[in-house]
Amino acid sequence: MDFNQGTVQSLIQGGEAQTWTRHPTLYLADGSAVLRCNKTLFRFYACSLEKNLDVFRDMLALGEHQPVDAEMYDGCPLVFLSDSLDDVECLLLALLQFNYVPDFQNAMPFKAAVTLLRLSSKYAMDVLRTSMVERFSALYPHDFTAFHSIMMPLKSRCTAKN
Repeated sequence: MDFNQGTVQSLIQGGEAQTWTRHPTLYLADGSAVLRCNKTLFRFYACSLEKNLDVFRDMLALGEHQPVDAEMYDGCPLVFLSDSLDDVECLLLALLQFNYVPDFQNAMPFKAAVTLLRLSSKYAMDVLRTSMVERFSALYPHDFTAFHSIMMPLKSRCTAKN
């Protein structure tokens, strides 16, 4: 991703300068945790991360009682993520939604749905994972009766002739 509008920040770590870029829309001024993905920084709500991602609960639960050697950035705990930039962006955007994901009537890009299913499994986000499994099950049923009920309305709209 190209973040021409991002703010470039430098930090001395281990004796060498590192340049990181703040994400243009997901570096939230009132965020309380900074996530670093490659060279991009996301500032997000620690309470949302703790509530929805079990893995962050222990990392961020210390709050103001961070160990002396804990890495901080911009006054917030700094967490390193190994996920791709696009994946982290997709996950944080989903967390900003009131109900995680748009309802089934609204279209969702396939790539976003797969990303959310994968990350919800990785980070033990049961509510989001259940929602994504239901979404895929509605699109790709596991039995013929359900498949038939989806295909019959489509067949009636088909104008192709044999």
